[in-house]
Amino acid sequence: MAALLLQDASRRECDGHRLPLRTRHIEQHTLQGDILIVAIGKPEFVTGDMVKPGPVVIDVGVNRVDDPPASRATASSAT
Repeated sequence: MAALLLQDASRRECDGHRLPLRTRHIEQHTLQGDILIVAIGKPEFVTGDMVKPGPVVIDVGVNRVDDPPASRATASSAT
């Protein structure tokens, strides 16, 4: 997915950024995104205050969370 988003800018109509996990002030980047794809391997890493209202958030992690927080109930999901 990252490779598709980071293709030659002249052939696409979006900006893609790949951020290392240890990026300082990562929320400054995540708050700008309309589509946020998270592949970190740490459950609950991205919190609600790191995302502006209305974006699509795709978590491609494979972590098990036994008791998800109540805030997830408000998020729409697709399977």
